[in-house]
Amino acid sequence: MLALEIHINDSEHFTFAADNLAFVDLNYGISKLEICGADDSYFYVWVDKTIQKGDKLFVRLVDVDKDKISSPQRATKRDREKMKQVFEKLKSELQEKQLI
Repeated sequence: MLALEIHINDSEHFTFAADNLAFVDLNYGISKLEICGADDSYFYVWVDKTIQKGDKLFVRLVDVDKDKISSPQRATKRDREKMKQVFEKLKSELQEKQLI
């Protein structure tokens, strides 16, 4: 499985991946680092922390067995029915505005 190997300040080290989506989000405006992923059932968070100038972040693409993926800090169940309802609502709003 393709995954991302992350090292933060030479002290934190982990490997993360998810079936549908895995990403590193660096938000300079609020100095925040988020490392997240998702599959059909869950949204995962491996890191959600404040960072500062001088912090070191190393990211490398690796091929690992699924059992080598680090456990996330938290996993939130995705409500697919609610997602469909939000999608349909947004779709109808865009259709009313003739944007789609």
